[in-house]
Amino acid sequence: MCDAKCDGGVRCAEPAEARRARQRISYAMSLMPAGIVASAVPTEPGPVEPQIEPPRKPDLNSFGSDHPAAELAVTAWGAELSRRAHEIAGITPEEILAGSRQRQRQAELELPELESIYHDALDVAKLCQQRRDTPPEDDADPELVQVAWNGSRTWKTDSPRGAAYKDARERSNLLYQTYREALVLVQTAGQGKDEETIRQLDLVSAAYLQVLAQERPMGGKVAVGKQSSPRAKAALVDAVRIYPTDWIQVSNEAQVDRPLMAVANPGRAFYRHEGRLTVKADGAATRRIFQDAGWAPPPEETSDYELDEPEAVFNGRSGTIWLEKVYEKKYQREQPRGPGWEPAGDRIWRRPKTAEQSIQVSELRVGLREFQGGQIGVRPGAATAAHEFGHRCQRLVPNISELERAFLDRRTAGTELEPYSKAHADEWVQPDGFADRYMGKDYREGKPGVFQEEESKSTEILTTGVEAIFANRFGALAGLNGLNPDPDMRNFVLGMMAVL
Repeated sequence: MCDAKCDGGVRCAEPAEARRARQRISYAMSLMPAGIVASAVPTEPGPVEPQIEPPRKPDLNSFGSDHPAAELAVTAWGAELSRRAHEIAGITPEEILAGSRQRQRQAELELPELESIYHDALDVAKLCQQRRDTPPEDDADPELVQVAWNGSRTWKTDSPRGAAYKDARERSNLLYQTYREALVLVQTAGQGKDEETIRQLDLVSAAYLQVLAQERPMGGKVAVGKQSSPRAKAALVDAVRIYPTDWIQVSNEAQVDRPLMAVANPGRAFYRHEGRLTVKADGAATRRIFQDAGWAPPPEETSDYELDEPEAVFNGRSGTIWLEKVYEKKYQREQPRGPGWEPAGDRIWRRPKTAEQSIQVSELRVGLREFQGGQIGVRPGAATAAHEFGHRCQRLVPNISELERAFLDRRTAGTELEPYSKAHADEWVQPDGFADRYMGKDYREGKPGVFQEEESKSTEILTTGVEAIFANRFGALAGLNGLNPDPDMRNFVLGMMAVL
């Protein structure tokens, strides 16, 4: 203790709380029975552990135009969402990868032994078959011997040798099934497609969607043009359940100026934001015909012409404009199927063509060949529909393309553009440790550094990210199927879907 100021001392520099703690310890020591070692009693308060501030959801308005800093904040928030999701699922992607590899190694170790046991059982079954088909030499019944030699069904099924063969055959079939299951596990576990791995991946992807739903409303009804393909529309309805409701609403509001057309495509899927579509319009198709003033109207019996403008000027010449109806024709004896057909001569049928017009649309083409699981669904084309709808969001939702560009620049700093592949030499990518080279695609044309005007906002970060996170593609970004793990990309995509 320090001396009081009245005794010529100075005020104690230690805090009041520490001084009171020292006094309590001194008093307790004075009450100790003999035999208690005083040094066992602490003379100083224990160290205070630093308080770690929990992560906070970033406010992008505070970053202004500093997109690199905003991207880092979004990725950090995505890491927090990933942590929450892994707690809900009870497993992490790293544990899924380790378990998949362990099951593959175990199956590889068991495979040779299972194959040997199966072949031994198969040899026994073949031996039993030979004995079954050979009549016993000591059989006293000549008629039974003759029946056996004739290959009687009764002998093969009801005799003891027939029963022994049946049992041996069933055992060999069972062992073969066990061997095949181990072989399939070796092949699928390495690709992350065995049943247990798929079950675990579905748990994690469901948890990702759950934590996003805690941040904001997810899913909703997507509006598409009436000319859309029913199957492509159904795939898109399945796909948008993983997207924020606000993003879907932005897409729906854009329907007024540029309808979204979902079209089934047997080839490569794509999204074209600025496209045109020829559709049927109300009314019959007509052709405008200009005639000089001296030209007489068409004969009365011909009803294909109608007066449009009594007087008109065309290239400095005055005249009259007539409308001629446009017909489609068929040459056959019987009246063609369908409405509107009328005779137009011997074995000639015609009906007015429907007028057409060209409208501005956004075209989303969906390939219907693949099936995917996860949270997108198993409907054919749902995964590619989710991918292409991501391109639409890039064009319509503010800040998506800017943050994607910042993420891509950070990941690929110091790299050079390369052709995607020999088959796609006109597509450029920036290589990095992505799970697939396509994720680093940079929409350039001709030579590096020249952006296509229409696709300057496009990247493949969000689009492939949602496929990986919610449809288990690209090794689920967990390193399955021999691909690179990429938790950084997963965190960025989740953070962006939660914040924007």
